[in-house]
Amino acid sequence: MRIILFLALTATTSFDLVQATISLGAASTYAVLGYTSITNAGPTDIIDSIGTVGTSITGFPPGIYSGSEDRASQALPAFEAASVAYLAISTLPSATILTGNLGGRVLRPGTYKFVSSAQLSGILILAGTGSCEDAWYF
Repeated sequence: MRIILFLALTATTSFDLVQATISLGAASTYAVLGYTSITNAGPTDIIDSIGTVGTSITGFPPGIYSGSEDRASQALPAFEAASVAYLAISTLPSATILTGNLGGRVLRPGTYKFVSSAQLSGILILAGTGSCEDAWYF
């Protein structure tokens, strides 16, 4: 009986540690993808494209980005792909609940969830293991 319980606990623990690979599809080339708008309030440096299904993108400059700036129908395929990825992420087990400001935090690969709004003022470090399988899902 003890062996069966031990194996059951081991199987459950292993399942929680497995990271699923979620495809971002058309959203993969966007660093920022907003639904109604994108608003930047500082000297942000974004490496890749920004896009919104809406029409409002403000705060660039002072912020800068290296890719394209897409609005409305241009960003729709990316938003649809992001929605599919979001549904897949929502089925992953054991999301860590985050609250408050992400600035100053160090996060390991995993699945993270906010029960209210998220803020980022400061530096958020995503500290991977060096594996190409490292992934952070928010």
